[in-house]
Amino acid sequence: MLLALLFLGSVSVFLNKGLMIVFGFVFSGITLLCFSLVNHLLGALLLSLFLGVGNAFIMVPIQTILQERGPDQVRGRVFGVQNMVINSSFTLPVVLFGWLADLWGLKLMFFLLGLILIANGFLGGIIHSIYFSAF
Repeated sequence: MLLALLFLGSVSVFLNKGLMIVFGFVFSGITLLCFSLVNHLLGALLLSLFLGVGNAFIMVPIQTILQERGPDQVRGRVFGVQNMVINSSFTLPVVLFGWLADLWGLKLMFFLLGLILIANGFLGGIIHSIYFSAF
């Protein structure tokens, strides 16, 4: 993730933050799809590195947007609520996909999660393009 942060610092000058988030979701989704194909520990470790890169492309622009647009008086509350929402939103998917992985297998779950992330990225890209074409 450190390498991704260094790379992000140089790329962020040229890319829109919204598009960086979209790229992060699609890249993470493709990485999870690849997880469903790998059978070796070394391959899984390499893919984990790429998953960290995708995560950096999602989280860094989100944090930057919140810092830039959040009013100074409530910035601490905004980040507190963000942290609460993120941590709360992890509970149900972990339990649900853990149960489904026991039923159908881990590889299928990685594949499905990858598809969900890619679809989320493309949907975010569509919403981003509609929003910015309207203004």
